[in-house]
Amino acid sequence: MSLKLRLAQPQDIPQLVAVERSAAQLFRQQPELQFIAEGEVMSPRQHVDFIEQQQEWVMASPTEQIAGFIAVQPFAHSWHIAELSVAADWQRQGVGKRLIEEISGLALR
Repeated sequence: MSLKLRLAQPQDIPQLVAVERSAAQLFRQQPELQFIAEGEVMSPRQHVDFIEQQQEWVMASPTEQIAGFIAVQPFAHSWHIAELSVAADWQRQGVGKRLIEEISGLALR
């Protein structure tokens, strides 16, 4: 997998919204969770806030296709995952796991 972790940028916001919408479609397979697929995603403003605080990262291909993203909220001694989404085409390929592992490493610094 030739994806690279990098901080999210303002120009990524349309892709970030699309990734989250795409990721939510997995929940359509479970009748009791379909409401998630139809629910709200993070707003562009929320992405701007995370980006300005350098608390949102993406896994991007060499062509800058965003496969997934993670946004975190820092606390005194830890980070809380506010959102983790992987686009449907990239699911079940270890993208989410890799996002968590790489961000966990950053949180420990």
